[in-house]
Amino acid sequence: MSYPMQVVPGYVNSRPGIQVGTKMEGPITRDASGRLTVDPQGVAFLQQLGVEWVMIGGNQVPEHSASCYREIREMLEEHGLKIFRLANDQLHNMPDVTLGLENRDRMIERYLKYISDLGEAGIYYATYAHMGNGIWRDNERRPVRGGATAGGLDLSRPNRSIAFGDFEWPLSHGRTFTEDELWGNYEY
Repeated sequence: MSYPMQVVPGYVNSRPGIQVGTKMEGPITRDASGRLTVDPQGVAFLQQLGVEWVMIGGNQVPEHSASCYREIREMLEEHGLKIFRLANDQLHNMPDVTLGLENRDRMIERYLKYISDLGEAGIYYATYAHMGNGIWRDNERRPVRGGATAGGLDLSRPNRSIAFGDFEWPLSHGRTFTEDELWGNYEY
């Protein structure tokens, strides 16, 4: 029996209720024969937790194409895992689009191709973050609950962005952009 997922139309769960989903750990690589592989210990851990849905980070994908996306989906399905999101980190936070910079149309075309490739591969959900200068943090890991570590941001030296290299605080692109400009670029 399948249970329709309420938050992503068209996706179904194998059990009723809210299902556990998480980011897939480790890279997806090709072995000597060209077959895609994942870390078997990571997959076993997810299976032990009862995880049904995984997110694949863009930096985990060996190539961004419909055929590779399909291979990844099929490989993970062999392990009982389903993809709820497969990211392309080059197309997630796009200052060219958000700020209306010179490469905006090229980046929009690339995003449309990415969406088409996902659909062709049988992956029907993607996210887009309309952020002008990425995710700000420094490179230090800090201890948090239970001995785990997490990234953070020291506001005395915030000149770093995870997605787009180093920026100088406070203006990543040399000027302030108005709310009307940002909404206009979103509507574009």
